[in-house]
Amino acid sequence: MTSLDERFSERAVFRRLLAIYGKASAIAVFGGGALFGFGLDLHGRQIAMGVVLIAPLAFSVTFLCDLASMRLAFRPVGAFLRSRSSDLAASALVRAVNMPVLTALRVMGVHAPAAALSITLLMLLLNRTMDLGIGPGQVMMLWVLVGFVGVGHAAIEYFLVGDAMRPLIRAIWPYVAHLPAAARERIITVRMRRTLLLVSGFVVFVPLVVLGFTVMVKVTNLLAGLGVQDVSGLTAPLYGWIGTLIAASTTVAVFMAVMTARDVMRGAHEMSAGMERIERNDFDAALVVTDASEFAPLYEGFNTMAGRLKASIEAQEKRVAELTALHEVGLALSATLDLEELLDRSLRAVVGRLGFERAAVWLADDARLAGGRSVGGAPDAAARIAALSVPLADGAAPLVRVFR
Repeated sequence: MTSLDERFSERAVFRRLLAIYGKASAIAVFGGGALFGFGLDLHGRQIAMGVVLIAPLAFSVTFLCDLASMRLAFRPVGAFLRSRSSDLAASALVRAVNMPVLTALRVMGVHAPAAALSITLLMLLLNRTMDLGIGPGQVMMLWVLVGFVGVGHAAIEYFLVGDAMRPLIRAIWPYVAHLPAAARERIITVRMRRTLLLVSGFVVFVPLVVLGFTVMVKVTNLLAGLGVQDVSGLTAPLYGWIGTLIAASTTVAVFMAVMTARDVMRGAHEMSAGMERIERNDFDAALVVTDASEFAPLYEGFNTMAGRLKASIEAQEKRVAELTALHEVGLALSATLDLEELLDRSLRAVVGRLGFERAAVWLADDARLAGGRSVGGAPDAAARIAALSVPLADGAAPLVRVFR
């Protein structure tokens, strides 16, 4: 059994998860700070209070919530890494496999709401105590931007945690003698189609929605501040244009994601079907290369492997048949001293085990090859073989050349 080194101690693995959380949070804080500064139309005093007071307090609250959630999710893995017990390996393996998904769910279900709620409460408190001047529109914009930043944060941690868990999963597997069906059912399956749809949604849909919403809020506030009448009537066509643009862009992005996922999954399904045919000893149905994607060399390699495996199995079967025939000949030698019965058994073993249509043998003395016996072939062949007599002095005769 492979031993787990210090890289996979409980403390080392959890520290790697915390480091990933720190990197992703730093990106979210600085990126979100820039978006908040430009998107919420904050003046100098509000920005200063946000940097000095609101951001540190809100991050502290969010970090404590995240830390508690991370420890809870890591508990099965930590228990195994402390004891290295095979009884805990299956639960640890399932949790390590699910860790990227659980991390993304934590970011969207704990981190982002905790950040938005704590920032909102601090803004409202400072409005009452220090007349900070944060309006309802700015609070609404805050929640939209936190949602946008949270999606990006979740994606970053999802991929980084997945990379960090793979070496650990490989190290846990030797401790798992058999993964029970109940444990397999607890694994959260992440389909390629779903991943591509989520990525396309984040890349296209979410930014467009945030951009459209924030632009409309700013335009509405600007027109209202200028004293323009019938602001809603003036902005209605702009709302329609933004909605149409978002819908069209999202449709194209989803279509491309679905088609890409279909192509990828088609190749994976064909490879899986090919492996199932190999398991049934069907080596003749080759995978057909129909495009120039990365699957083309995989298909060619799979077909080459299937051909070599077929040749190897056929060679082994032939060798087994030869050994079986020799064994039966040996049994015949030990079972009887009658020459006729011995030759008959030996010839029948050669024909039956090695797949030949006919087998024949001639007896040799000092002068000639004669007394031939045969099994298989045409009915009159046995008589012709028995009547055949070839002098050993006839060096041109085929039988003599074989005999010599």
